[in-house]
Amino acid sequence: MPFIPHTERDISEMLKEIGVGSIDDLFRSIPEEIRIRDLDDLPEPGSEQQVLADIYSLSEQNLPLTGETSFLGGGPMRMYRPAVVSEIMGRAEFITSYTPYQAEISQGLLQSIYEYQTMVSGLLGMDVANASSYDAGTAAADALVVVRDNFRGKRMKVLVSEGLHPEVREVMKTYNYGLGMEWVDIPLLENGRTDTVDLLAKIDGDVAGVFIQYPNRYGVLEDLTDSGLPEVLAKVRENKTVSVAVTNVIACAAIKPPGDVGFDIAVAEGQPLGLPSSFGGPYLGIFSVRGDFIRKIPGRLSGRTVDVEGRPGYVLTLQAREQHIRRERATSNICSNQALCAVAATVYLAYYGKIGLPNVARKIMGLTQYAKKGISEKTKFDLLHPGIPNFNEFAIRCPVPAFEVNDLLKEEGIIGGLPLERWGGPATDMLLGLSDENTSDEVDSLVEVLSNIG
Repeated sequence: MPFIPHTERDISEMLKEIGVGSIDDLFRSIPEEIRIRDLDDLPEPGSEQQVLADIYSLSEQNLPLTGETSFLGGGPMRMYRPAVVSEIMGRAEFITSYTPYQAEISQGLLQSIYEYQTMVSGLLGMDVANASSYDAGTAAADALVVVRDNFRGKRMKVLVSEGLHPEVREVMKTYNYGLGMEWVDIPLLENGRTDTVDLLAKIDGDVAGVFIQYPNRYGVLEDLTDSGLPEVLAKVRENKTVSVAVTNVIACAAIKPPGDVGFDIAVAEGQPLGLPSSFGGPYLGIFSVRGDFIRKIPGRLSGRTVDVEGRPGYVLTLQAREQHIRRERATSNICSNQALCAVAATVYLAYYGKIGLPNVARKIMGLTQYAKKGISEKTKFDLLHPGIPNFNEFAIRCPVPAFEVNDLLKEEGIIGGLPLERWGGPATDMLLGLSDENTSDEVDSLVEVLSNIG
């Protein structure tokens, strides 16, 4: 098929339709300093062998998270991946599987999705989960679509805690450009928790949904006691407002999960469940709901049934995708079912089980508390939210700019935290993150280096 380019008239009409002045305006979000406008500086074409050598040389400039002592927060968790995860997800019958359009002949794949849905639902304390979101950002954005569609456009306001991860918020706002909902931010208190008093004051008959993240962007846990967030959500539900939790799947093995807290929808990043950081993907968006929302959940569900002879079998059910129903009624435009990533998560969860996973979560929480105690008692660094529980991340204020701290840590073979200046915070603030790959000895080394700064 020949390539037929758009004419100038075609381009002009398309730009006019979406309200954009020029093609350059489409890329306005890309910072000027990383744009390439002059192609004359590109190297000359090379052989396959030379190009591979050049790419390998470039890759050597990266500081890998694996095999290094890392306390980098604000992104993927550097979790230990049992060997069985890679072994099983690398088998041909899984790694070559794509969307099961002839679903019922793909019994093995359907069963793996079914097992994944069952485990994730139990972990998050919800009734149903799907297997079809790309990452936490797209899962949260799909939840925004579900919230709007739940009221069929009659309620068009959404309250979003500023504790949501900035990148998740950006994906949601991108989706909301087309949804047209009124976005209202709910601020954080000085202790890093969501201002639930302000949230309740803004609840009215126009509010369709409330989004809260725990642990939040600073690693802070909300008050999960009965008189805390559960009581707030009960009042939110009285207003028939849909509540959405953005959570950490590993944390849910040690703290009260969203379903038990009282949320209607829970989304999360599935990367910690056996998926490597891999320069940003592919990851796994987790989406789970209470039974009331089963017919609104995006993507596809795998169900278990029996055939005419009474033998167990698996089928696809409730496929709320634009390829199966009218486009305007679809709750997601995601085409891939993320099956391979879901297989990895299933193997990971099965490997650790109901006893092992809570042990992993408690180990991480213990190391986090140990690091907080060491830093607050032995260094000139301050905890941003002292006295508030964290899971695997916590924010600190440095006596010097965070980037300088990271340079000093790098000299000692340690990858430091995320400078919160990247998220619009002060240059002296940093977000540290821990995982089950860290040890108490590594924490001691971190504290020792920090004790000599400032």
